[in-house]
Amino acid sequence: FNSAAIYFDFNPPIITNTTRHTVGIDYITGTENPIQSEPPSGIQTHPNPARVETTLYLPAGTARLILFDAGGKPLRSMSAREPALRLQRDGLPAGVYLLRAEDRQGRVLGWGKIVWQGD
Repeated sequence: FNSAAIYFDFNPPIITNTTRHTVGIDYITGTENPIQSEPPSGIQTHPNPARVETTLYLPAGTARLILFDAGGKPLRSMSAREPALRLQRDGLPAGVYLLRAEDRQGRVLGWGKIVWQGD
């Protein structure tokens, strides 16, 4: 029997349902949903976590990079002309941020995340 405690910020844990699995019996494999699947390439960041600045390594063909907060609100949109882009924190609070790379037609080429550390 297995269960897990999931922690979000400093809130009390959420306990998952208890499950029981015997290896090799009634094993279910996942299937890919093409509507929800992510693009094969991703955005690499270094350093990550970062304090002031990080370098983003973008998928080939990236024309625009969009930075989102953890709630999905777009915060910045930047042109990307090179395969590597320096991203400045510029006053953003500490936390997790999402990145989306798009080509000139707005097609998603990759996803990534950056964690800005507290001071």
